[in-house]
Amino acid sequence: MTLQLEGIDGAKVWIDGEVVDTASEIKTRLAAGKHSLVLRFDPKALPKAVKASTSQGTFLVD
Repeated sequence: MTLQLEGIDGAKVWIDGEVVDTASEIKTRLAAGKHSLVLRFDPKALPKAVKASTSQGTFLVD
């Protein structure tokens, strides 16, 4: 799966509890099913907007 992330400068990123390299595009192998994407930002430098997108899955907000 390829995730496109915008507005994540300086963020830490986890997929299913595993730290991943912060980049505007993340490529990872994920089995079918539910997964978690966590973005952590410095509270003193929050972005105005964040966008996560992919054409290979659906996002649910929990």
